[in-house]
Order: sequence, then C-alpha cells, then structure tokens
Amino acid sequence: MKARLVGLVVAIAVAFGCGGGGSTVNEIPDPVIRFLNASPNSTSVEAYVDDQQLTAGLAYLGTTSTFQTIEDIGDRDLSANEVSNLETQDIQVARFLADTDYLAVGVGLMTPPNTDLNQRFRVQFFSFNRKKPNAQKSRLVVVHGYLTLPGTDMPALDFRSPGGDNPIINETNLPFGGNRAFEVDSGSFQFVIRRNGTEFDLIGPTTVTLDSGKIYAALITGVEGGTGAQAPQVKFIELASR
Repeated sequence: MKARLVGLVVAIAVAFGCGGGGSTVNEIPDPVIRFLNASPNSTSVEAYVDDQQLTAGLAYLGTTSTFQTIEDIGDRDLSANEVSNLETQDIQVARFLADTDYLAVGVGLMTPPNTDLNQRFRVQFFSFNRKKPNAQKSRLVVVHGYLTLPGTDMPALDFRSPGGDNPIINETNLPFGGNRAFEVDSGSFQFVIRRNGTEFDLIGPTTVTLDSGKIYAALITGVEGGTGAQAPQVKFIELASR
C-alpha cells in the first residue's frame, strides 16, 4: 500500500512538472508597443503608458528603436505631449492584451491653425500582426496622417499602384487617423496616394523597395501645400517581426 502511494505522488509530480526543468507550462508573453511620431509641426514628443515612459522625446518622423514591454495587461492611460509643454496634448484609455503587438502613432498638429479641432494632435493606438510574413512577401501597415488646409475636412485616401483601372495594389477609403495592413510581393514597386474616388495624385508616383519577410509602417503625412519637412510624403519604417 505504501509503495503504491509513493508511486502515485511521483506520477502527479511528473504530470504537473515538479522539479522545474521538466515543466511544459508556457508563460503567455506580455504585450509590447512601439511609438511613431507623424505630427508635422511637432518638435519633440514624449509618450507614456501610465507612468512608464515610452520615449523621452521624438522629432517628426522619429520612432522608438524597439518594441517595449507593457507588464500589466488591461486598461491603461496612454498619453503624449511636447517636451516643451507639460500640458498633455492627448490622453486616452488603451486596452492591452497579453501576447499582442501594438503601434501608437501621433498624427495631427500640435498647434492647429485657428484651433481647428479636425487637425488637432492625437495618438492612434492599434494592434497588428507582427509575425514574419511568408517568403517573398512584405507586410505594410499604412497609417493616414495627411493634413489638408485649415477649415477643411480630412479626406479619405487611396493607397494604390499608379494609373489604370485595375491596379496591383488598391487599398481604398482610408480615413484620417485610420490604418490598414496588407501584404505585397517583396521587391520594388510604385505607389501613389489619392483622395478617395479621384484620379488626382496627392503624392507620387514613388518607388520603394521592400525586403522579403519584413514588415513596414507606411506613414502618410505632411500638410497640403507644405514644403520642406512638412511636404506631403510617405515615410516607410521597418518594424522588427517576431
């Protein structure tokens, strides 16, 4: 009887992984986040998740270098402001789930002309698929942060191949602040940015080369009629896969 009890205890210990090295229980990864600044008139933006600082200051088109771990899942305060302005420009409740990858992208203007609320700075927060694309494919995560003239509505945009009625790439009706993820064949391709439903190119044609198995953020940004740093453009930023 004693021998049978000892055998039962050993069997239970093995089944539940007692002893550490033989455990088969896998810990669920924490969520991670990366911040990108697509606000054309910003100088240096800092961002926080509660009291955890994501960046001490990012210039326009800057990005944190890595994905940062958020250790507590659930609802957290995501906020951002200019380093020179202690007043928070945007704050929202962001829900973090375990084993999920997030982007936070600052769009809009820090000081919009005539206090145009349509153009105010805000942080767009969303999850996306960070798993490595299949061979010969690249994944794009397009974010619309393009700004029109003050007092006008921000139009929906089309991200597509130039010319023709049947473009190879044709992602349409992307709203301001919205995002769209899709895969394309790796290599060089041309694209244009248009107002939704029109044949007028706001940006492009532009050629870009995308490497196989990689992921890129494509930030549509700039100001209508802008020059220099604020000229309309698409900024491609590689995002490390996992």
